[in-house]
Amino acid sequence: MTTESRPEPPGGSPHRTAPTPVVPVPPRVAPSPDAFRGVRPTPLSTPSSPTLGRAPVVGAPPSRRTTSASLVLATAGALAAVAAVAAFAATALVGQTAFPPDGDRPAVLLDDRTVAPPAFALVSRAWSDDDGDGLRGGTEAPLAGVVAHLETADAQPARHLDGSAVAATTTGSDGTAVFDDVAAGVYRVRWTLPVGHTPTTAVVVPGHALADSDAEPVGDEAGSGTGTAEGLSGPVALTESAGLDAPDPRDGVSADRLLRGVDVGAVPAAEVLVAAQG
Repeated sequence: MTTESRPEPPGGSPHRTAPTPVVPVPPRVAPSPDAFRGVRPTPLSTPSSPTLGRAPVVGAPPSRRTTSASLVLATAGALAAVAAVAAFAATALVGQTAFPPDGDRPAVLLDDRTVAPPAFALVSRAWSDDDGDGLRGGTEAPLAGVVAHLETADAQPARHLDGSAVAATTTGSDGTAVFDDVAAGVYRVRWTLPVGHTPTTAVVVPGHALADSDAEPVGDEAGSGTGTAEGLSGPVALTESAGLDAPDPRDGVSADRLLRGVDVGAVPAAEVLVAAQG
């Protein structure tokens, strides 16, 4: 019997295989981003996590895994941006610069009231102007008993840093009156001379600020000897912008800046009368 004449096996025979139907496979389409709205992203594994390097979940489409990772990265980036904005706003509210300590920009003080304001001192001298020229000569002696007042433009006492009034001071044998721990301001010095004296001529000589008299006569200007005479200086600035000197230890003051050269010369009233009559 030849192959061409071999009969086909009967239906239902175990040697006959039914043809397998062909089912068309639809093409894979990437899901829309809207399909994953509301889906909580899977947290990323830390280096210590045993799941690091684990193969992706079987059955999850690659496009879905990619979209989830993108959502996680986007969420982490947004949180980092919000944290950076919050940190910058916090530093701006307290007035501190948001720069590292070793940066090029200086730090800003949080509260400038923590820096104490400067204190000022004034040293005034009185002397007996024997020749009445308004300049202190080398042989002219200091004058004791002159009462010096430091006052404002409206004749109110100057103030210390604690707000208390600056008291008047009387010159001793060295003819010096010192005002210490004075608050910043513009003041005048008023001198009350001993009985029988009157202020000498007030002069301004360049280069002789420590030797000229700064008192203009007020009060008992007649110099009759029956009352006291007063002298008043011009405005005196005790401020940081005035360019004052640092005090010398021999001045015995605690102030940060000191002014010298606001002085008064006085002559006996009898000499004034003789000069006027002569």
